[in-house]
Amino acid sequence: MLLRGRRSKATAGKARRMVRLIEQHQQFVKDVKSRKPIDMAAIPDLPGFEAVPLPDYMRAKRPAPAAPQVQVQAPVGPQVSVKDQLKQSTADKNMEVLLTRQAEYKQEALKLYKEGDQVGAKKYLGQSKGLDQMIEACKKGLPVEMSKIPPSL
Repeated sequence: MLLRGRRSKATAGKARRMVRLIEQHQQFVKDVKSRKPIDMAAIPDLPGFEAVPLPDYMRAKRPAPAAPQVQVQAPVGPQVSVKDQLKQSTADKNMEVLLTRQAEYKQEALKLYKEGDQVGAKKYLGQSKGLDQMIEACKKGLPVEMSKIPPSL
């Protein structure tokens, strides 16, 4: 074969895959020449090449695709356990607390900035920005340590 002598440890897996692809395509060519029936779904495309074209005699005999049968069933929602429901509700509550706390700190920072206290405004704005990471973690479904959030104003 073409790839048998060119194997190295780094490319051994790729070489085996390519050898299998080549052997499958060689068998496909033999079957086409002998006019044996061919399962086109079993023939993978070669990387970097278009799909294998069908010979003329196979195109004419190709069966028309059957219309999919639709079965009507009663709508069934996703089955969620009680534990998952509690976990979701806890995550929703945590998200709500984090967002309201962040809004409080942003409003306080804005109030202090308007009063001319830039140091206090920076402090509250920094604490508000610190909640961004917790909010992102909560959105991703990760657990959030609620004891780490700053107290309500």
